Parts: sequence; C-alpha cells; structure tokens
Amino acid sequence: MEFVEYADETHRCVLNTDRYWVKTDIGNMIDTMCGNSAYIWGYNHPDLNQAVQKQFESVQFLRGRNSEVNETVLAVNQQLLDMSGMTGIIWAVSGSDAVEAGLELAHQYWQRKNPNKTKTVSFVPGYHGCTYLAKSLWGARANSNIINLDAPAWNTDDDKATAEIKVLNELKRVLSQDKTIGSVIFETVPWVAGIRPYSTSWWLSIRALCDSHGVLLIADDVWGGFGKVGTAFSHVLHDVYPDIVVMGKSITGGYVPSSCALSNKQVSDVIDDHTWVHGHTWQPQMLGIALTRQVLDMFDFEQVLDIDTKQIKMIERLGLSYRGTGLTKEIMVNKKLSRRDFERAGLCNTQYTDNSIFLVTPFCADEEYWTELEQRITTLL
Repeated sequence: MEFVEYADETHRCVLNTDRYWVKTDIGNMIDTMCGNSAYIWGYNHPDLNQAVQKQFESVQFLRGRNSEVNETVLAVNQQLLDMSGMTGIIWAVSGSDAVEAGLELAHQYWQRKNPNKTKTVSFVPGYHGCTYLAKSLWGARANSNIINLDAPAWNTDDDKATAEIKVLNELKRVLSQDKTIGSVIFETVPWVAGIRPYSTSWWLSIRALCDSHGVLLIADDVWGGFGKVGTAFSHVLHDVYPDIVVMGKSITGGYVPSSCALSNKQVSDVIDDHTWVHGHTWQPQMLGIALTRQVLDMFDFEQVLDIDTKQIKMIERLGLSYRGTGLTKEIMVNKKLSRRDFERAGLCNTQYTDNSIFLVTPFCADEEYWTELEQRITTLL
C-alpha cells in the first residue's frame, strides 16, 4: 500500500547534475531551495564525493553511546564546539532526532537540578520534525508538557519589532506564572509561514527572559544553520548564546542524514557528572562525520556575503521585496503561484506560501545560475 501526500502529484524521473540543476522529464529545472536547504553545496560536489569515497574505504559504523571513538570524530567535535561556542555534543541522525536529543539534554539536566521543571515552551506555526515530541512542539500532537505560543507574525520591517515584543510579553507572562517550565525552544529562522528571521533584539530579549526565570534556551538551527543566515551557527550572528543548539540537514551537504545537539558549559557540567542515558545505534554515523568535516573545511563566510549581495541586486532589478538574510530569501510577489507556474518557468520550489518564492542559493552558484534564475523568475511573474 502506497501513501501519497498529494494525490495529483506527478511521478517523474529526476536526475542530479553537477550543480544546481535538476534534470526531469519536463526539462532542466533550477532547484531554488537546494533540496529544502540541505544541498547548499550543489548536488554533486567533487570534494564531498571524495570525502564519501574515502570514508567508504574505512569503517562505516562506530558503536554508539560510550564505546569507540576515533580521530575524525574527535576532530569534528572540536571544530563544531569551537565554531558554536558550546562545550558538549550529542550525535543524532535526522533533524527530528537532534531536536529529541536537545530536549533530552534539557530533561536530564533538570532531572538532576529540579525535577519539577518538566515543561517546554515553543512557538507556532513552526516545524521541529516528525517524531512525537518534535510534532508536539509545533502543535501537531497533544502533550501536557508542551506549551505552544503564537509566533511573531510580521510582513514588513515596520511591524516586525511590534510583533516580536507582543510575543515576548506573552512569554514573560507564562514564565512568571508557571514555575514548572524548564526550557524554551524556537526556530532560528521560522520558515513554514514565510521566512521571518528574528531580530537581534529578539535574541537578546529571549535570552534575558530565560536567564531571569531560570529556564534553558534551546535554538533549533536545523533549517537555518550552516551558512543560510550568513554564519555557520545562527546565534553567532547575534552574539547571543543558547544553552542548547540543534543542528542537522546541511551539515553533511545533504548527502546523508546526520545531526547533533550541542550544549553549553552549564548543561554539559551537569550531564558530565552523571551517566548519559540516551542514544541509538548510529551515534555517530561515520559517513556523516566525514562529510561534516569536509563541509566545515569548505565553509566560507565571505562567499555567503557575496551571494547575499547578488541576491539582493537581482531582487531589486525585478522590482520585488524580500525577507531573509545570508543565502536565504523569501521573494514577495503580488500574485498567487501554483506548482504548474513554477514548472512552466523551469523552477523547482517547494511551496509554503502561495504568493512568494523561497530562495536558498547554493555555494556553487555561477554566472549561468544568476542569468538563468533571473530569466526564469521573470517568466514565472
């Protein structure tokens, strides 16, 4: 029995190329979201291919939890910790799994510090994954330990600050009234209802609220991290450090599922004093480790800035407005767009809103990319 999400979905042959093109039976299409922001290095990067091949010649599996480690794992751990400003790391498989690991870090921390702090505050609409706890965070599953608040909804920079303050005031009220709340989690770049990156003021305020109420701050950076906001970790952009950071998706260039949850010294010190009782077979996943090491070596902040500039110039030439930062933009249009409109223009774009284009530009973008992309967006409009 086959479960099909959309009954009218067309089944077609899809082939990857060496960059940003996706070959289908209706022609060459540009993937404007890099496979939902995982393939930020393109679909067939030679350095990532080489990293995969090299790892295939070695062990593909290390026993998880408290068993074997090796030099590559330790090196990647240190790179991630140095870049993030964190001190502890737990490896997971998918983004959902990393969110669960982050929640488990918070749970075990509070089990040792204050067992009454069992609740987590999250914001909707949003997305944190497809496992049970992750779904609870965005309101898709009932859970008495999850408190869902409305996320800031804003359309222009003029009302962004007002929208954020309204939600922060509600969070302050909830934290003041409920002393069983142990953590607050938010997506670093909300994207399901449109790309609405938070301001530095939001980051500073939510950090201060968590500190004043003795609550852990968890940043879900699965969608936003590794270059899509301009830095490898979103919090570095604002110089505000969460207690726990969740990473996934693009840390392997989209080649294989792999993810992690990182913790600061406050959390790590408590966990280190006890036995960690959460894990799975693929911890860590060695193909993922090899690819993450290669991605870390390849990351170039100056290249992100260059792409950001080219995106903005293109959007301005088209006479359109946008939301977003770094590699990530949401281009606003004045008409409803359908999947067939995108196909007609030769664009592959997962639709989350019906009047905007989600754009995540890959690092491999060249002059052909920019020329073709602008022409195809013009055709779309």
